[in-house]
Amino acid sequence: MHCSIMGAFSVEKVGASVIKQLGIKIVLLLTAEQIREHLDGNQFFNATQQLIALERALYSNLGGKSEEELSVEQSKVESLYELLKLKVFRIIKDSIILAPANPELLLDAVCAIVEQEVEDETYKSENPPDKSVSYRPRNWREFWMDTVKQSVADRMKDIQGTSSAENLSTTALCFLHMGRTMKEDMITVVNCIKQHYPVQFNVCSTYAECYHNYFSSQLQLIAEFELEDKDTYLLLSWVQNLYPNDIQKNSILMKELDEAKLGSLLPPKMIKQLEVKYLYNEAASVKNWLVKCLEMEVKRWTEEREPEKLDGHFHSELAIDVIQVTKTYKKALEEFNEKNKQHSHFKAMIIPSQWVPCILTPISPPQQGIMEKIHGHLVREYIVRLMKKKVSLKTPELQQNLSKLISAHASHLQSFCKEKGSKATWLDSALPKLAEIIRLQDSTTIKIEVAILANTYPDIRKKHLAAILYIKGNLPNSEVRSILSFLDVDTSLPTSCEPLFSDIKIS
Repeated sequence: MHCSIMGAFSVEKVGASVIKQLGIKIVLLLTAEQIREHLDGNQFFNATQQLIALERALYSNLGGKSEEELSVEQSKVESLYELLKLKVFRIIKDSIILAPANPELLLDAVCAIVEQEVEDETYKSENPPDKSVSYRPRNWREFWMDTVKQSVADRMKDIQGTSSAENLSTTALCFLHMGRTMKEDMITVVNCIKQHYPVQFNVCSTYAECYHNYFSSQLQLIAEFELEDKDTYLLLSWVQNLYPNDIQKNSILMKELDEAKLGSLLPPKMIKQLEVKYLYNEAASVKNWLVKCLEMEVKRWTEEREPEKLDGHFHSELAIDVIQVTKTYKKALEEFNEKNKQHSHFKAMIIPSQWVPCILTPISPPQQGIMEKIHGHLVREYIVRLMKKKVSLKTPELQQNLSKLISAHASHLQSFCKEKGSKATWLDSALPKLAEIIRLQDSTTIKIEVAILANTYPDIRKKHLAAILYIKGNLPNSEVRSILSFLDVDTSLPTSCEPLFSDIKIS
């Protein structure tokens, strides 16, 4: 059985040192000044024990005191508590810096918090209805959580210490600082801080969640704004590559971060939107780059400049550039197919060999011929409706929207007809070429597309082209005439294609 033996109680003399002898808990009394000396000497655990003893003695001797006396003594106790709390949580806030250099100081602060938590639990179990103990529970564990969160936010915001010698953009510098800070600080938590806390504090998971949530909130905030192409790539690099591989899979942090179950920095829907935007921008960049390469070649041709010679042979950079790009994309596609061929959703179908010839037998020629005629009729009807609408779109945005709509319809029409057995591939480029002429704004590139269209479909006439150019309401008449003049020159090559535009009557 344990008993507490105390001398006459006063705020100036309080119990602090606990002597356990023969099963009896004895509290020796100290003055308030001595408690302050413990606080000034950063002896937080001793000061906590003394204040708890003082607090218990105060509330166990309420009967013989007036309200005024009780209020004075309570205020003195709380004044000491406020000083203790201020000093303890200042240490917690600076844990990342202090832990490697002064682990004893951090340990003492943690012990003070744990002691307060124990006293809170004791109060709840011993005196749940006692309303006179107005300062319990003190909830230092919750305040510890808030302090850790604030400490993490302050460190993640402090970008001044990150070197900008690499000439990075502000966004890139911000990401670099947050990623580096999280990684280095979490290594400090694992190596220097975790060992000072009880297991129930889940200190590594707590710090990891705070860093992850702050990092994630900043990325989501940036992602909601209109991003430049390079920023979209940067954001995806951190979300899909740098964060999971360099931070979450770090050899020191992997076990702790796996237990924290942090997940991705951005929600799946936002990642998908960024990927779509990035791919669209990349495709547009490659296309624009190829168009510029072609324009340079066209300029050389029109100026009748002789091509460069390399080792005695005529040489063109255009073919090399285009081949490099197409090879890169071909390689990427092959790698994608190889990576996903064993995907769980792609199940192999085992078919007996005797059925293979029947399945692979092509559609009979009569049916195929009918489907090809239907295919041609649908394409012609679409072109007729497009040319006879007499709609003039004044802005590039409206023209681009129409171009996208035509391209989408062309894709659906082509897929439908091929599924039904049509082999009329010569029709595939008609609608996409018209959509491209409507989309383009530079007259030079429009002329290139017109030349390609006329070469593919030599039966196109000025009246057909004029009907398409009419849609481009912002195109000056002089440029319209210049583009139409391209059809004055017979650029066609022998072709086996059936007539397409000659069956389309335009008044």
